[in-house]
Amino acid sequence: MNRGEFLKRYINTIRGGFLVIVQKLKRKLGEINPSLETKIMQLSIDDVEVLGEALFDFSTVEDLINWLNTL
Repeated sequence: MNRGEFLKRYINTIRGGFLVIVQKLKRKLGEINPSLETKIMQLSIDDVEVLGEALFDFSTVEDLINWLNTL
């Protein structure tokens, strides 16, 4: 596999992880504002990992917003 193929797979894997987190948030909280989705997609990989754990503590979209505002 050349460098270009590796980078493409790596980026697709990361994007997939972000999408799974957004999907889980939607399932738990209901519809999420597109601007919040954009904000989530712009998080660092480390922050997405933390969000993946924190989402279990969220009850409302407001909880998600408050969490994002702490970053």
